[in-house]
Amino acid sequence: MNSHMTCVATAAPIRIALFVDGGLYRVLNSYYRDGHPVGQPLNFGAMEVILRRGAKAAMTSAAIGYQGVAKRYFDGNPLPIRGQAAMDGARRFDALIANWGWDVHRQDMNRFSGKQQGVDVDLAVSAVTLAHSGAVDVIVFLTTDGDFAPLFRKIRSTGVTVVLAAWDVTWNAPDGMLRCVKTSPLLAPVADYVFNMGGLINEMLGRGEADGLFYGGRRQLRPTTGVSTKSSSWLDAREQHRGTVVNMGDRGFGFIRPDTEDERAENIYFDRKSVRGGKYPQMKLGDRVVFYLGQNHLGPCAVEVHLLPLRNSEGLLPGRPAR
Repeated sequence: MNSHMTCVATAAPIRIALFVDGGLYRVLNSYYRDGHPVGQPLNFGAMEVILRRGAKAAMTSAAIGYQGVAKRYFDGNPLPIRGQAAMDGARRFDALIANWGWDVHRQDMNRFSGKQQGVDVDLAVSAVTLAHSGAVDVIVFLTTDGDFAPLFRKIRSTGVTVVLAAWDVTWNAPDGMLRCVKTSPLLAPVADYVFNMGGLINEMLGRGEADGLFYGGRRQLRPTTGVSTKSSSWLDAREQHRGTVVNMGDRGFGFIRPDTEDERAENIYFDRKSVRGGKYPQMKLGDRVVFYLGQNHLGPCAVEVHLLPLRNSEGLLPGRPAR
């Protein structure tokens, strides 16, 4: 018995690293400001506490000591077209979290598409390098991007444990868009442990542990915002849209070509969890669907996708006459 107690007392703490997708963090701010009763952005200063608490609960190892070895934030630089204020704001944010011990990794945005370029590669190279260094036991990832599935497998092959902070929330934004943050179904099967980060934050709120979680301190919860009357071209979250499945693979997602005369319209992403009735395995190229339009941190996406029967292949909703 004494020998066992000595072993527990002298056990080395688990060395843990935190990797945060900055684009996802910014979208989560929108969720807590516009779609959650708390009505305020998530305080990045609380990120370390939330991620480490979630990891400890998922690994059921609360009694074991933890040693932080790395905290890394990955994001794109604001486009110059957004103005000097946006660039100055990013610099102030970087300086703030660097003061909290975070290593900030930024890459330039694609000036044509406005999307991040090189950020995912930077995160992957950084994670693999750290895993091979032998300086870490656990890496906690805050990301929803299914492209990181091979990275998770690679890291696990080095003996490092992968913990995923998962999300599945949908809300009505002030601009009338139905927005969503959903972790890719490709990630959970290749992670060692998964915890619901939104659920954990709600639990902390329910226990009265809201101090420091959100900018502005504690605040009385308010009703969530309704859908506004604004819309942009065919991108209307309030209406059902029709389309055709034009791309599918074996990774749990596909693309829909919307029925619209808007030449700027692009194919719309959807994942298997968005398909109602568990019918994703039955879907094939050319199938007709109806869907609501949402948005994740990468752009527009289809939510509540319904596969239409062949007899309704023109995509006409029940009870709606043909034009």
